[in-house]
Formats: sequence, structure tokens, C-alpha cells
Amino acid sequence: ELPGAYDFTLNFTPEDFRAMQIRAAITAGVQLPPEVMISTQQRMFARRNVTQRECDINLIHAMYELTRHERQIAGEPLSL
Repeated sequence: ELPGAYDFTLNFTPEDFRAMQIRAAITAGVQLPPEVMISTQQRMFARRNVTQRECDINLIHAMYELTRHERQIAGEPLSL
């Protein structure tokens, strides 16, 4: 046990900070548009020298539509 108050500073890369913001938003129930994932994928691909193709973008949009119902019921209370 360490009683008392402590101050500390954490330094994050811009990419890590953005990822933390996205995770916090999702945890809070915010629905992010597919464009957020598209831009995230674009940055990830760029770091790996991979070109983001139209089919990659279309797949994200398709998965977003396929999971619409799951996202809608995620915020509802469970009914047993």
C-alpha cells in the first residue's frame, strides 16, 4: 500500500493517443462512422508501405452495414 497522492506524466505518440481516444469513445457508447476506420486503416497501411484499395474501403463499409443491428442493440439492457 502506498498512501498519499502522486503526480506522474505519461508521454504518448499521436497514434497511441488517437487509439486511446477511439477506445474511450467506444466504451462510452459513441458510434464511430466507418470513415474513422478507413482513415485508421489508411495510416496503418502507409506505415507498412501498402496501398489502400477501393475494395479495402468497400469491405469496411460492408462490415459496418452488416453489424448495424449489433451496434443498435449493444446499448440496450439485457432481457432474460
